[in-house]
Amino acid sequence: MKITTPEVRLSSSILQNIKGKTLEILFGLALFLAGIVAGIWLELWPAGFNFILLTAAYLLTGWRIIRQAGINISRGKFFDENFLMTVATLGAFALGEIPEAVTVMLFYRIGDYFQNRAVSYSKSSIRNLLEMNPDRAKIKTDDGIREISADNLETGDLAVIGCGERIPADGKVVKGRANLDTSALTGESDPQPVAPGSQVKSGMLSLDGSLEVEIQQRSRDSAVARIIKLVEEAAARKGKTEKFITRIARYYTPLVMALAVLTALLPPLLAQGSWQTWFYRSLVFLVISCPCALVISIPLSFFGGIGASARQGILISGSDFIEKFAKIKRVIYDKTGTLTRGEFELAGIECFNDFAREDILRYLLAAEQYSSHPLARSLCENKNLRKELEEELPEVDYLEEKPGQGLEAKIEGEKILAGNRHWLEQDLGYDFPSSARGKAEILLVINDRPAALLYFTDALKSGAEKLITALKSAGITGQAILSGDNQHSVQEVASSLDLAYYSDLMPEDKLSLLEKFLEEGDAAIAYLGDGINDAPVLARADLGVAMGGFGSDAALEAADVVIMNDDPGQFLTGLNIARMTMRVVWQNIVLALGIKALIMLAGFLGFTNLWLAVFADVGVTILAVFNSLRIIWRYRQRGEHLD
Repeated sequence: MKITTPEVRLSSSILQNIKGKTLEILFGLALFLAGIVAGIWLELWPAGFNFILLTAAYLLTGWRIIRQAGINISRGKFFDENFLMTVATLGAFALGEIPEAVTVMLFYRIGDYFQNRAVSYSKSSIRNLLEMNPDRAKIKTDDGIREISADNLETGDLAVIGCGERIPADGKVVKGRANLDTSALTGESDPQPVAPGSQVKSGMLSLDGSLEVEIQQRSRDSAVARIIKLVEEAAARKGKTEKFITRIARYYTPLVMALAVLTALLPPLLAQGSWQTWFYRSLVFLVISCPCALVISIPLSFFGGIGASARQGILISGSDFIEKFAKIKRVIYDKTGTLTRGEFELAGIECFNDFAREDILRYLLAAEQYSSHPLARSLCENKNLRKELEEELPEVDYLEEKPGQGLEAKIEGEKILAGNRHWLEQDLGYDFPSSARGKAEILLVINDRPAALLYFTDALKSGAEKLITALKSAGITGQAILSGDNQHSVQEVASSLDLAYYSDLMPEDKLSLLEKFLEEGDAAIAYLGDGINDAPVLARADLGVAMGGFGSDAALEAADVVIMNDDPGQFLTGLNIARMTMRVVWQNIVLALGIKALIMLAGFLGFTNLWLAVFADVGVTILAVFNSLRIIWRYRQRGEHLD
C-alpha cells in the first residue's frame, strides 16, 4: 500500500525546486556583485551598465516573488510577504536605491532557501514512515510462493518474510524465529525476538531470519497505515497558538500597511521632513514588518514536535494536542495492559459443584477464544491447557461480549457466563466460595451454577514506576488508577506505586469518576488506557493516551496520543517533547515580535535603512526556523528517553 501525505508531496516539490532556486540565487548574487563593482569603477564600463546588471539581478532573484504577489492580488489577497517585498523594492527603485532593492530580494531569497531546506528536513520523519510501508508481499499458496500487491493481502493469508524484509501487515508468527527491528514503529532501539505465536506489526524489519506470518489485519488497517493516517491528520490540525498566529497575520499585514502609509504621509504634511525621507522610512517599515518569522516558524515548531514524537514511537493527533500535552497537571491510569504487562500466567483453577476440570476448560476456552481481554488471551494461548484436552473445542452457538464485565455464551445447549467478580457476584448474585480473592480472576458459571474460578498473576511494566516517580518530581500530582479489576488486585499494584485507586469499575463508572475529577478543578487531565472499556474515558479526558502496540481498535480511535511500544515511560518523553515544543513556539513569538518592534522603531526614527531592515527580517526568520529545528535535533535518535 503506497500512501503519500500532503506533507511528503510538499517536501518532494521543495527538493525538486531547490536546485533551480539555488542557481537563481547564485547567478543573482554574481550579477549583483558585478553591478556594484561596475558602479564603483564606472569609468571601466559603459554608462548605465551597472544599472542593467543590478536590474537583471533584481529580476532574476525577485521574479518569483513579484509573480506570486500578482497571482495573490488577482485572487483578492493583497496582504502577504510577497506583496510587502514587491511594494518595498519597487519603491526603492523609484527612489533610485537600486542596490538596496536587489539586496532586499537577494536576502529574502537566501532566507527562503534555508527555510525550505529546514522544512524539508523537519518532514524527513514522515518520509521515514512511508519507507516502512512495503508495496509488495510474498504469500505461500498451494502452488508455491508468489508475490502480490500488499493492498491485496487478506486475513488468513500466509505471508513469507525473508531476512532484511519488512512485514507487510499485522499478524501472528506461525513458523520461524528472528530478531526484528521495531525502532521505526515503536521507537524501541533493541532488536525484539519473535517466535511462533508472537504478534507482529507491519513495518517491522527482519534482521536475521525468515518468518511465516498469518495475516490478521488487511494492509490498509495495519499499524503503519494507522500511523500514517494519524500523522497526516495531525499535520492538518492547528493548535490554538498556531491559529492565533494565523489570525494575527490576517489583521497584522493590513495594519502595518496602514502605518507605513501614515509614516509616508503624515510627517511631510506636518512639515517634519521631506517626502523622499519619509517615503524611504515607510519602505523600511514595510520590509521589517513582514510576518515571515511567525507564519513559518510557528507551524514548523508544531510539526517538529509531531515529527520528533513520531520518531520516538509517540503519535500525537495534532498540534492542539501538543498544547494540551504540555499543560497536563494530573494523570489517571488504567491498570491491566497500561501499568502492568497484561501478559498473565495462569496460577490456579478452583472447581465447584462437581464440575469436571475438562468440561470447564472445554467451555471456557471455546468461549474466550473470541475475546480480546488480556486474561482471555492468556488463557487461550496457554499450550499446557490445550494439551489437557483430548478432543477439539465445541462449537459456540451464541456469544455476547459485555465490555468491563465478561461474556455470555451458549455451547452444546449449556448457558455459559464468564467474567469478573463484580459482575457475577454483585450484579447477578452468584456466590463463589473461593480463597483466591485478590488475584486477577475469571469466574465461570454453567447453567446458573458457579463452576470454577481461575486466577492469574501479572507484573508491572518496567517503565511504570519510573514514570510515576518522574511525574511526581515534575509536580504532577493527583495520579490515580481506575480499573475494572477486583479491589485486592488493584490495591496490590496501587500500593507498590503509591497511587490512589478505584476498583471494580464499569466503563460508565470510569467515565463518571473522570467527569468528577474534571469538575473538581481546572487542572488538565491525561488518561492512559488500552482496552475497549477505556474508549469512553480516553475520548472524554483532556488528553487520551492509548497503549498502541496491542491496544484495542476502539481505544486507538478514541485516543489523542498513541504510544506504539506500550511503554508507559514514553508518556514522560512525550510530555517533555510537548513542553519543549511550546517553549520554542513562545520563544519564536517573543523573538520575532521583539526584534521587529525595535527595528521598526529604529526605522521610524531614521536610524536604519533597507539593508539592515531586510537583514533583520530574514535573520530573525532564519533564527526562528533553526530554533524550531532544535526539537527534531534533540530527539533525532529513536528510542531516546529523557531523564
